[in-house]
Amino acid sequence: MSDSTKAQGYTRDTSIQMPERRSETILDELGIALNDAMASSVQTPYGPVPLASALESTDIEISRPASIQLNTIMKKIEPILRRDNRFPGDDNYVIRSAITRSGIYPNKSIEAMLYRAKKSGSTPDAIAWFLRVLATKNGNVNLVETLWGLSIQEPLQLTENIQLLPLSKLPESAQKKFFVPGASRGFKCSWTIPKVISDSPGGALVGQLELKYCVHKNAPGQQQWDELAKDQNLISGLMEEFHDIAMLITLVGSNPVIGTAIWMEYEDADLKCYGDFLSSWVARSIETIPRAGQVYQRVDLSEIQNIILDFQRLNTQAKLKVRVALERFNLALRRSSLGDRAIDLSIALESLVGGNESSEVTHKVTTRTARLLGSNLTQRSRIRDIVKATYTYRSAMVHNGQQPTKAKKILEEKTEAKEILKQACVVCADLIKTILRLGDTPEWQNFDIAP
Repeated sequence: MSDSTKAQGYTRDTSIQMPERRSETILDELGIALNDAMASSVQTPYGPVPLASALESTDIEISRPASIQLNTIMKKIEPILRRDNRFPGDDNYVIRSAITRSGIYPNKSIEAMLYRAKKSGSTPDAIAWFLRVLATKNGNVNLVETLWGLSIQEPLQLTENIQLLPLSKLPESAQKKFFVPGASRGFKCSWTIPKVISDSPGGALVGQLELKYCVHKNAPGQQQWDELAKDQNLISGLMEEFHDIAMLITLVGSNPVIGTAIWMEYEDADLKCYGDFLSSWVARSIETIPRAGQVYQRVDLSEIQNIILDFQRLNTQAKLKVRVALERFNLALRRSSLGDRAIDLSIALESLVGGNESSEVTHKVTTRTARLLGSNLTQRSRIRDIVKATYTYRSAMVHNGQQPTKAKKILEEKTEAKEILKQACVVCADLIKTILRLGDTPEWQNFDIAP
């Protein structure tokens, strides 16, 4: 087991040699090769462009020849890198990102040092920096997920470990710059991503994790595999919390809130610089994108902390039911098809109050929802009419393929289908919040006969 040292809250592996401070006029073989690369230019239709600048260009006519030239340079420098006794030779090292691990040595190492040399103006600094990156083991990271469909002005502490922040309050990073309107996105970013992701988000969720293996040799034994699995479980668990919170925030607004892009930021300054170089993020799998586009709604967040706390207190079985309802409610708000909206709302309602019975489902969902939400006969009658109409629209869509077009009577007042389903969304949100406050669904056998 190699010795290790603590630095900035991170453990550094001392088996990787740290270079002694040397005069910048004395360059080793690797330093000379990197200097030559920094001094090289790329031939473009606009004339020669310095390689380091060309690699960051958003113009394909510049970035494409730069990538080709970089590959040629890497083939020349990689043998020098491997025989440099400060580096791990033929071993492979990887770094943890949001959902996977990616190669950091020898893959990406030369490009990363060129990136650092351009920032610092010093190839010896770039070499020393990359050695520190390779030597870093465990430490704190922040997981970030951007949210589409809301507008946040001030930070809000949602849980002990998770904050909701305006985009302006996020720490500066290459990933953040991607989502700021007008900022350079760099040649490594795709030009074909969905607008729901490239749109400037209205806020972001941020949660902190402590990982055992931020950077490690890619030859782990069983014990290290177990630790890597624990790291992945921590990340996956936090991503699930983010998803739940986005669904829960939807309950306090009138438009769907959708998690879009996720990335990891390292607290260690050296790893943060590498994260900016990598500028990697992943997109959530988004099933349905609202046709109307993003609405930057200012949601009332005064009750969201209690809603999240109520959700966290649910037992496992109750959480499963509420998650189904939240997912379907959020989907219903995204739908442009009224028939699809009716289907999603019916599933959401039924998952909460349908029970395990298979008969008379519409009647049970209608009466149970009305009794749970209505405090008097008029309110209950109104809710009954809304839910009953929603189920009628759902049946027509499922069995006959008919979109909701016919108006229905709500408290004897003729109401258009679009308005009924809009009111049904409010009923669904109120029902989910009521179940959250109760802590579980009622015991229906007793509830149905209670006065």
